Amino acid sequence: MNRQRQVLMAAMFSVAAFACAGCENEKDASKSNFQRAIQAYFDSLGGACIGVNSEELPYTKETDLLGFGDKSPALVSAGLLSSRRTKMPLAAGQATTGTEFSLTDIGKKHLVKHRPGFAGKTIALSFCTGKYEVASVDNFTEPSAAMGTTVSEVDYHYKLADAADWIKTPAILEAYPQFAGDLKDSAAARAIMILTANGWIRDKR
Repeated sequence: MNRQRQVLMAAMFSVAAFACAGCENEKDASKSNFQRAIQAYFDSLGGACIGVNSEELPYTKETDLLGFGDKSPALVSAGLLSSRRTKMPLAAGQATTGTEFSLTDIGKKHLVKHRPGFAGKTIALSFCTGKYEVASVDNFTEPSAAMGTTVSEVDYHYKLADAADWIKTPAILEAYPQFAGDLKDSAAARAIMILTANGWIRDKR
C-alpha cells in the first residue's frame, strides 16, 4: 500500500513539474512580463484623453484671451463642445465679451469625470476615446540597480484602437500634436520598467 502511494505521489509530482516547466516568474525580465505590465499601465489611462480647461460645464472664457494657449476652440471644431458669444461681468460694473462653451451630444458620449492624473492629482473633466494596446515588446536592457530600485529600459510598439473620429480632426491634431503619433498603425516607444515585490510596473513619469 505504501509502495502504491509512493508511486502515485511520484507520478503526480512529475505531472506537476512538467506542467510548470513553462511557468514564468512574474519578476523575470521577459517580453511577456513587460508586455503585461505596459498593458496594465495603458488600461489605467482610460484611452487617449484631453483635459478640459475648466472644472464645470458649461464654462465661459474671455473671448480676447482664447488665442493665448486656451484649446477650447479646438474642442469646438472637433464637435465636443459648442460655443456662443455672451457677456462676462468685470469689476466696477464693467463687462467684456465672453465665449460660453457647452457640451454637445458627441461630447457627452466621451466625457469622463474625475479621471486620475499624475502625482495623485484628479482631472475634473476630460474627453477620452479608444484604448491603447501593446503591439509588441521588441527589446529590453539587462535589469540593473538605479536609485535603490531595479530597472530595465524596454522598447516596444503600441497602437490606439477604436478611436473616435474627433481625435483625428485637424484642429485636435494641431492643438495636441502628440496624438498624431498615437494614431499610427504601430508607434514606437520606450518605457522604464521598475521591479517591485509584485513584479514589474511601468514608470508613470
